[in-house]
Amino acid sequence: NKLNIVPQNIFTENATQVGSGLEIILLSIALADRLYQEKKKAFLMQKNANNLLEFRVKERTVELEVANKQLLELSNKDTLTGLNNKGFFNDFFNKTLKNAKRNNSDVSLLIIDIDFFKRVNDTYGHLTGDDCLKSVANLLRNTVSRPLDLVSRFGGEEFVIVLPETPSEGANLVAEKIRKRIEEHSFCCSEQKLKLTVSIGIASLSSNRAMSCSEVFSLADSALYQAKNSGRNRSVLSEYSA
Repeated sequence: NKLNIVPQNIFTENATQVGSGLEIILLSIALADRLYQEKKKAFLMQKNANNLLEFRVKERTVELEVANKQLLELSNKDTLTGLNNKGFFNDFFNKTLKNAKRNNSDVSLLIIDIDFFKRVNDTYGHLTGDDCLKSVANLLRNTVSRPLDLVSRFGGEEFVIVLPETPSEGANLVAEKIRKRIEEHSFCCSEQKLKLTVSIGIASLSSNRAMSCSEVFSLADSALYQAKNSGRNRSVLSEYSA
Protein backbone atom coordinates (compact mmCIF):
# COMPACT_ATOMS: atom_id res chain seq x y z
CA ASN A 1 0.00 0.00 0.00
CA LYS A 2 2.77 2.38 0.91
CA LEU A 3 4.69 1.45 -2.24
CA ASN A 4 1.54 1.83 -4.35
CA ILE A 5 1.64 -1.87 -5.22
CA VAL A 6 -1.90 -2.28 -4.03
CA PRO A 7 -4.53 0.41 -4.28
CA GLN A 8 -5.23 2.60 -1.31
CA ASN A 9 -8.68 1.97 0.13
CA ILE A 10 -10.31 1.28 3.45
CA PHE A 11 -9.39 -2.42 3.42
CA THR A 12 -5.71 -1.95 2.58
CA GLU A 13 -5.41 0.96 4.97
CA ASN A 14 -6.91 -1.07 7.86
CA ALA A 15 -5.84 -4.59 6.91
CA THR A 16 -3.59 -4.95 9.98
CA GLN A 17 -6.37 -3.88 12.35
CA VAL A 18 -8.86 -6.13 10.57
CA GLY A 19 -6.46 -9.06 10.77
CA SER A 20 -5.83 -8.40 14.45
CA GLY A 21 -9.56 -8.15 15.07
CA LEU A 22 -10.19 -11.44 13.25
CA GLU A 23 -7.35 -13.05 15.22
CA ILE A 24 -8.85 -11.86 18.51
CA ILE A 25 -12.27 -13.15 17.46
CA LEU A 26 -10.81 -16.55 16.45
CA LEU A 27 -8.76 -16.77 19.65
CA SER A 28 -11.85 -15.87 21.70
CA ILE A 29 -13.89 -18.56 19.95
CA ALA A 30 -11.05 -21.08 20.44
CA LEU A 31 -10.72 -20.13 24.12
CA ALA A 32 -14.48 -20.38 24.62
CA ASP A 33 -14.50 -23.78 22.93
CA ARG A 34 -11.56 -24.91 25.07
CA LEU A 35 -13.34 -23.78 28.23
CA TYR A 36 -16.52 -25.52 27.08
CA GLN A 37 -14.62 -28.76 26.37
CA GLU A 38 -12.87 -28.61 29.75
CA LYS A 39 -16.16 -27.91 31.48
CA LYS A 40 -17.83 -30.76 29.61
CA LYS A 41 -14.94 -33.07 30.47
CA ALA A 42 -15.13 -32.08 34.13
CA PHE A 43 -18.91 -32.58 34.09
CA LEU A 44 -18.55 -36.06 32.57
CA MET A 45 -15.84 -36.95 35.10
CA GLN A 46 -18.06 -35.74 37.94
CA LYS A 47 -21.04 -37.63 36.50
CA ASN A 48 -18.99 -40.83 36.18
CA ALA A 49 -17.67 -40.35 39.71
CA ASN A 50 -21.21 -39.85 41.00
CA ASN A 51 -22.44 -42.92 39.10
CA LEU A 52 -19.55 -44.98 40.45
CA LEU A 53 -20.20 -43.72 43.97
CA GLU A 54 -23.92 -44.46 43.64
CA PHE A 55 -23.15 -47.96 42.32
CA ARG A 56 -20.76 -48.62 45.18
CA VAL A 57 -23.26 -47.31 47.72
CA LYS A 58 -25.97 -49.59 46.28
CA GLU A 59 -23.53 -52.50 46.20
CA ARG A 60 -22.51 -51.87 49.80
CA THR A 61 -26.16 -51.45 50.81
CA VAL A 62 -27.00 -54.83 49.27
CA GLU A 63 -24.02 -56.38 51.05
CA LEU A 64 -25.15 -54.87 54.34
CA GLU A 65 -28.70 -56.09 53.81
CA VAL A 66 -27.43 -59.60 53.08
CA ALA A 67 -25.13 -59.45 56.11
CA ASN A 68 -27.97 -58.19 58.34
CA LYS A 69 -30.25 -60.92 57.02
CA GLN A 70 -27.60 -63.56 57.70
CA LEU A 71 -27.00 -62.10 61.16
CA LEU A 72 -30.74 -62.15 61.86
CA GLU A 73 -30.96 -65.75 60.67
CA LEU A 74 -28.02 -66.70 62.84
CA SER A 75 -29.60 -65.00 65.85
CA ASN A 76 -32.79 -66.99 65.21
CA LYS A 77 -31.03 -70.33 64.76
CA ASP A 78 -30.06 -72.94 67.29
CA THR A 79 -26.33 -73.42 66.79
CA LEU A 80 -26.37 -77.17 67.46
CA THR A 81 -29.33 -78.41 65.41
CA GLY A 82 -29.79 -75.63 62.85
CA LEU A 83 -33.48 -75.36 63.76
CA ASN A 84 -35.08 -72.09 64.79
CA ASN A 85 -34.48 -71.28 68.43
CA LYS A 86 -36.75 -70.45 71.36
CA GLY A 87 -36.77 -66.69 70.67
CA PHE A 88 -37.90 -67.16 67.09
CA PHE A 89 -40.54 -69.68 68.20
CA ASN A 90 -42.01 -67.20 70.70
CA ASP A 91 -42.38 -64.48 68.04
CA PHE A 92 -43.73 -66.90 65.44
CA PHE A 93 -46.24 -68.50 67.80
CA ASN A 94 -47.50 -65.12 68.96
CA LYS A 95 -48.03 -63.95 65.35
CA THR A 96 -49.65 -67.28 64.42
CA LEU A 97 -52.18 -67.02 67.24
CA LYS A 98 -53.05 -63.45 66.23
CA ASN A 99 -53.55 -64.50 62.61
CA ALA A 100 -55.67 -67.46 63.73
CA LYS A 101 -57.95 -65.21 65.77
CA ARG A 102 -58.24 -62.75 62.89
CA ASN A 103 -58.94 -65.47 60.29
CA ASN A 104 -61.00 -67.76 62.57
CA SER A 105 -58.66 -70.71 61.96
CA ASP A 106 -57.28 -73.50 64.17
CA VAL A 107 -53.77 -73.73 65.60
CA SER A 108 -52.00 -76.68 67.19
CA LEU A 109 -48.83 -76.87 69.27
CA LEU A 110 -46.67 -79.94 69.87
CA ILE A 111 -44.04 -80.16 72.62
CA ILE A 112 -41.66 -83.08 72.06
CA ASP A 113 -39.32 -84.42 74.71
CA ILE A 114 -36.76 -87.20 74.14
CA ASP A 115 -37.33 -89.94 76.70
CA PHE A 116 -34.51 -90.72 79.17
CA PHE A 117 -32.12 -88.39 77.37
CA LYS A 118 -30.07 -87.83 80.51
CA ARG A 119 -29.31 -91.56 80.45
CA VAL A 120 -27.86 -91.16 76.93
CA ASN A 121 -25.57 -88.34 78.09
CA ASP A 122 -24.51 -90.23 81.20
CA THR A 123 -23.85 -93.48 79.33
CA TYR A 124 -22.31 -92.32 76.04
CA GLY A 125 -21.21 -88.77 76.78
CA HIS A 126 -22.45 -85.35 75.76
CA LEU A 127 -20.93 -85.52 72.25
CA THR A 128 -23.07 -88.55 71.49
CA GLY A 129 -26.02 -86.75 73.05
CA ASP A 130 -25.42 -83.77 70.77
CA ASP A 131 -25.35 -86.07 67.73
CA CYS A 132 -28.66 -87.55 68.85
CA LEU A 133 -30.20 -84.10 69.11
CA LYS A 134 -29.02 -83.27 65.58
CA SER A 135 -30.45 -86.52 64.23
CA VAL A 136 -33.81 -86.00 65.92
CA ALA A 137 -33.89 -82.42 64.61
CA ASN A 138 -33.28 -83.64 61.04
CA LEU A 139 -36.00 -86.25 61.37
CA LEU A 140 -38.47 -83.64 62.65
CA ARG A 141 -37.49 -81.25 59.84
CA ASN A 142 -38.10 -83.96 57.23
CA THR A 143 -41.37 -85.12 58.75
CA VAL A 144 -42.99 -81.69 59.15
CA SER A 145 -42.61 -80.26 55.66
CA ARG A 146 -45.51 -77.81 55.17
CA PRO A 147 -44.26 -74.27 54.49
CA LEU A 148 -46.65 -72.89 57.13
CA ASP A 149 -45.36 -75.16 59.92
CA LEU A 150 -42.49 -74.36 62.27
CA VAL A 151 -40.08 -76.75 63.96
CA SER A 152 -37.89 -75.26 66.71
CA ARG A 153 -35.61 -76.43 69.43
CA PHE A 154 -36.99 -75.14 72.70
CA GLY A 155 -34.06 -76.10 74.90
CA GLY A 156 -32.24 -79.17 76.17
CA GLU A 157 -33.91 -82.24 74.68
CA GLU A 158 -37.22 -80.44 74.00
CA PHE A 159 -38.55 -79.42 70.60
CA VAL A 160 -41.71 -77.53 69.68
CA ILE A 161 -43.78 -77.63 66.50
CA VAL A 162 -46.38 -75.04 65.52
CA LEU A 163 -49.08 -76.26 63.12
CA PRO A 164 -51.16 -73.35 61.77
CA GLU A 165 -54.59 -74.11 60.32
CA THR A 166 -54.51 -77.56 61.95
CA PRO A 167 -57.25 -78.89 64.26
CA SER A 168 -56.66 -81.42 67.03
CA GLU A 169 -57.30 -84.44 64.74
CA GLY A 170 -54.58 -83.35 62.33
CA ALA A 171 -52.20 -82.53 65.17
CA ASN A 172 -52.72 -86.02 66.60
CA LEU A 173 -51.86 -87.58 63.25
CA VAL A 174 -48.67 -85.51 62.96
CA ALA A 175 -47.64 -86.33 66.54
CA GLU A 176 -48.15 -90.06 66.05
CA LYS A 177 -46.29 -89.97 62.75
CA ILE A 178 -43.32 -88.32 64.48
CA ARG A 179 -43.44 -90.68 67.46
CA LYS A 180 -43.50 -93.81 65.28
CA ARG A 181 -40.73 -92.62 62.97
CA ILE A 182 -38.44 -91.90 65.92
CA GLU A 183 -39.33 -95.20 67.60
CA GLU A 184 -38.56 -97.17 64.41
CA HIS A 185 -35.40 -95.24 63.52
CA SER A 186 -31.90 -96.41 64.43
CA PHE A 187 -29.83 -93.36 65.32
CA CYS A 188 -26.12 -93.55 64.43
CA CYS A 189 -24.54 -91.16 66.92
CA SER A 190 -20.76 -91.04 67.41
CA GLU A 191 -20.34 -94.60 66.08
CA GLN A 192 -23.12 -95.78 68.39
CA LYS A 193 -26.43 -97.18 67.17
CA LEU A 194 -29.16 -96.06 69.53
CA LYS A 195 -32.90 -96.44 69.75
CA LEU A 196 -34.80 -93.41 71.03
CA THR A 197 -38.39 -92.63 71.87
CA VAL A 198 -40.23 -89.39 72.51
CA SER A 199 -43.18 -88.17 74.52
CA ILE A 200 -45.40 -85.53 72.92
CA GLY A 201 -47.86 -83.08 74.44
CA ILE A 202 -50.47 -81.56 72.13
CA ALA A 203 -52.66 -78.49 72.54
CA SER A 204 -55.08 -77.33 69.87
CA LEU A 205 -56.91 -74.03 69.80
CA SER A 206 -60.06 -73.80 67.73
CA SER A 207 -61.32 -70.65 66.05
CA ASN A 208 -64.14 -70.17 68.58
CA ARG A 209 -61.85 -69.99 71.61
CA ALA A 210 -59.50 -67.18 72.63
CA MET A 211 -56.34 -68.05 74.57
CA SER A 212 -52.90 -66.50 75.04
CA CYS A 213 -49.62 -68.05 73.94
CA SER A 214 -48.69 -68.92 77.52
CA GLU A 215 -52.04 -70.61 78.09
CA VAL A 216 -51.76 -72.77 74.97
CA PHE A 217 -48.16 -73.64 75.81
CA SER A 218 -49.16 -74.53 79.37
CA LEU A 219 -51.83 -76.92 78.05
CA ALA A 220 -49.34 -78.65 75.74
CA ASP A 221 -46.76 -78.81 78.53
CA SER A 222 -49.28 -80.41 80.90
CA ALA A 223 -50.19 -82.94 78.20
CA LEU A 224 -46.46 -83.71 77.79
CA TYR A 225 -46.06 -84.46 81.49
CA GLN A 226 -49.16 -86.63 81.33
CA ALA A 227 -47.55 -88.59 78.47
CA LYS A 228 -44.32 -89.00 80.46
CA ASN A 229 -46.15 -90.03 83.63
CA SER A 230 -48.19 -92.56 81.64
CA GLY A 231 -45.12 -94.51 80.56
CA ARG A 232 -43.51 -92.30 77.87
CA ASN A 233 -43.27 -93.06 74.13
CA ARG A 234 -46.75 -91.69 73.52
CA SER A 235 -48.60 -88.56 72.52
CA VAL A 236 -51.34 -86.98 74.62
CA LEU A 237 -53.83 -84.31 73.54
CA SER A 238 -54.74 -81.79 76.21
CA GLU A 239 -58.26 -82.37 77.45
CA TYR A 240 -58.90 -78.63 77.32
CA SER A 241 -58.12 -78.39 73.60
CA ALA A 242 -61.13 -77.42 71.59
